[in-house]
Amino acid sequence: MHTCFGLSAVLFISHSIFLYGFAIQKRRLGIEWMALMALLNIAGAVVYASRVRIVFGDALFRLACSLQVTDTGALVSNSF
Repeated sequence: MHTCFGLSAVLFISHSIFLYGFAIQKRRLGIEWMALMALLNIAGAVVYASRVRIVFGDALFRLACSLQVTDTGALVSNSF
């Protein structure tokens, strides 16, 4: 549902391209950035729907936390 709401913007963007032309709307809207945003939004929805955290379990979460604690400790010890 979230992805459908995001993709509904295609209707308005295509209408503006039809009215004013691609070159003008590319400059006005930054279509490349909007396409990148849509692609990343869809990728995020796919990752969320596939439940990556449940599939890989807590191992990656614990690894990320341990790296963060280690990096923080190194930053604190180097600052003194």
